[in-house]
Amino acid sequence: METDTVALNPPRRSAEITFAAALIVVAGAAFTAARAYPDASGTYPQALAAALGVPALLVMVRYLRGGAEDTVILTHPRRFLTGICGIGLYILGVAWIGYILPSLIFATLMPLACGYRHWPTILGTAFGTVAMVVIVFNVLLERPLPDDILAPILRFLR
Repeated sequence: METDTVALNPPRRSAEITFAAALIVVAGAAFTAARAYPDASGTYPQALAAALGVPALLVMVRYLRGGAEDTVILTHPRRFLTGICGIGLYILGVAWIGYILPSLIFATLMPLACGYRHWPTILGTAFGTVAMVVIVFNVLLERPLPDDILAPILRFLR
């Protein structure tokens, strides 16, 4: 008997309907909040909210019409909980330390926590993604990211 599949697993149908409903609520709130932005600055957040809400609505409609069977959704609940805790710690890290260092740590440790062990891919993806985000925000959009201890090294990008 596998101990990794526990009562934490809701039926797939229930989980996807609940998650889709939560996404619709979040997308609706984001869309409504973005309407209060001045001029056209709310257009992009509204488009993102729609891009989040419309697929969630389609998932909900499909399941409410009976389009999917009831199967177990989580086959590795410990990995799922590790991911949720990792995301929480990452959010706290960005708030306390800044963007770059917590992002590098998160992007390196999460694949390891989920069982992925190919170091060149992990490190290449972590550093490449963080570098791309820094370049896009600091150089192209001219929007600063939250400072951290590595920020003085990257001042030349501004």
